[in-house]
Parts: sequence; structure tokens; C-alpha cells
Amino acid sequence: MKTITITEDQANRHNLPARAIGYWAIVESTEKYTVLHKLKKDGRFGSNRANNIFKLSNSNMAKLEANDEKLLTAKASNGETVVIARMHTEDISDPIVEKPTQPNIKMEDELQRIGTRKSRWIAELIAEMKQEPFTLQIIEKLGETTITDKIIADTNPSRLGGKLYSSISSAMKVWNTRAKRGDF
Repeated sequence: MKTITITEDQANRHNLPARAIGYWAIVESTEKYTVLHKLKKDGRFGSNRANNIFKLSNSNMAKLEANDEKLLTAKASNGETVVIARMHTEDISDPIVEKPTQPNIKMEDELQRIGTRKSRWIAELIAEMKQEPFTLQIIEKLGETTITDKIIADTNPSRLGGKLYSSISSAMKVWNTRAKRGDF
């Protein structure tokens, strides 16, 4: 069984859709297309749903062939083919190391032990709140520290009823509703 791994970098470089990223088995080849079937991590085929079968033009396939992956497979006692080892070779002639584009956000209060990702999300939410007149009034009245504490409490997974919001758009709806009602 011949397989191929399509990485995110390869998908971006060759303008493939996001669903092309993953481990694939080459099921069939025609003059124009190569049909790929998604593999699970243990080497079994994914279901026959449409998103697990991918037609790739042979010109794109030729570009990806250089970065091929070989599998050592064996038959299990139940008759299924399973992967024993993956051997992956990739052209690393120009390694690219990307630096983070955003600096870490420093939280002033040491008691707020939250991760970088969440602190960036909170900073983005507060910046969005400053763009709208209703939520800007709340920030001016309560201050950013109090708003940050309230956001952390609202997004705490152990909060009674679960997280109140998890995206900026849903958070803005909640804060606009609070501003209109005066519940802050």
C-alpha cells in the first residue's frame, strides 16, 4: 500500500484545501487524477464519507511525491492491515523557523495565572470593546482590570452553567446586552 502525508506547509505551498492535510493512501490513479483515501493514525482507512476521499490532479501529486512517506504494514489477526512503522522523508533544504508575530501579553495581577493564548484573546476582546460605544462606557466606568476579572470569571469552564462565551462575537453580544440592561 503506497501512502503519502500532506503537511500544512505543503498544502499552503501547493494551494490545496485544508482538508487535504493528513495521512492518505493512494487508492487509484488515472491519467488525470489520483484518488486518495484518508488513513487513521493506526493505518486503517477512514470511513467512506466524501471528506475522507480526495481527488488530486497528477501535476500536484508529482510535486508531493518527493515528500513521500513509506509505511511498514502487517496483517492483524482480524484481517485488517495495520501500520507498524512510518518512514517519512521530506526535503529540508530550506528550513524555516517562524517567530511569533505577537509579543506575550503581561497581566498586571499575578493572581490571574492565565496562558498566553487566553491573555491575547482577552486583549483582543477589550480592544474590540473599545470600538463600540456601549462597551466603551463599561470600560470607562469599571476599568480594564475589573473587566478582565469579569471576562476570566465568565470564561471559566468550572463556572456554574459552563462558559458564558468562548468567541469574541458571542462575548460582544453578552457585553452589549449587559450595557443595555445596566447589569455590570
